[in-house]
Amino acid sequence: MDLNLRDIRAFIAVAQTGSFTQAAARLHLSQPALTVQIRRLEETLCLRLFDRNSRNVALTPTGRDLLPLLQKSLHDMEQVLVDARALGDGASGTVRIACLPTFAASSLPELVQELKKAVPRVGFQVRDVVASMVSIRSCAMKRPTSD
Repeated sequence: MDLNLRDIRAFIAVAQTGSFTQAAARLHLSQPALTVQIRRLEETLCLRLFDRNSRNVALTPTGRDLLPLLQKSLHDMEQVLVDARALGDGASGTVRIACLPTFAASSLPELVQELKKAVPRVGFQVRDVVASMVSIRSCAMKRPTSD
């Protein structure tokens, strides 16, 4: 079973506009191309999603039930694409920090806020631990060396 985002977008557009012509215009497609997409989606799902005649298009009861599920799925998949692109270009990720409780309570919040302004999609995991638990290996910052 191969559902694709293009077919789901087509279904949602027809459902929202109640018209193949208007949906095709919204999606920048020809009406016959949109009809093929809807037919392919119906065949993939083995369901009739629309009742249509020469003048009207209406969701079937199954189509009405499926609409919110596909709208949520489309939104979720679009968010996955946004998140994947952000990970790929370094615009998101997780910063893990182990530090002393005094630093976590004093200077760290301001640093986190500054980084969140620069990279809004970044996440943080902070562990405040005693000095003996913070090792050099877990420290991402290096001290500059003097020549």
